[in-house]
Amino acid sequence: MAHIDYPPAESLPPPLQEMLRTKGSNVFRMLMHSPRIAPGLLAFAEAVKRENSLPADLAELAILRVGYTCRATYQTSRHERYGRLAGLSGAAIEAARSNKGISSIRSIERTVIFLTDDILANDGLSSEGREQALRTFETGQVSDLVLTVGLYKCVCYFLRSFGIDIETSF
Repeated sequence: MAHIDYPPAESLPPPLQEMLRTKGSNVFRMLMHSPRIAPGLLAFAEAVKRENSLPADLAELAILRVGYTCRATYQTSRHERYGRLAGLSGAAIEAARSNKGISSIRSIERTVIFLTDDILANDGLSSEGREQALRTFETGQVSDLVLTVGLYKCVCYFLRSFGIDIETSF
């Protein structure tokens, strides 16, 4: 059960009520406690999801690693499904969760896990991480990886702070 109540939809301005009709997940419902911030954050999240220059499977791998590192069960429960839909193997998902079998996944997947860990541990890429990232990816992809990790770290803070309920179906 969430740590605080979700705001009633009828208490929201009409544009936010409409937003909830199209994106009615619990995280979006809870975000409506910040009605002036919610639209901008949702637009940013949509851009990270839809306009990301990283291949979808690698972006999902980074998102999963952030979620597992932050112990954000809501995030990992949803993104395990999204990751599979994007082509992530069970082995890659397990490596993101626990490092188990990490040697058996693709080199690029190991690199994404390493870079995600580097960003999280250093609040940004270290010199070593940046060098490896730029050897592996185009500059725009490195930028998108950093923004993806940063966004989903922020999401994890939100999820864990409010104990957002996991939907049984989505």
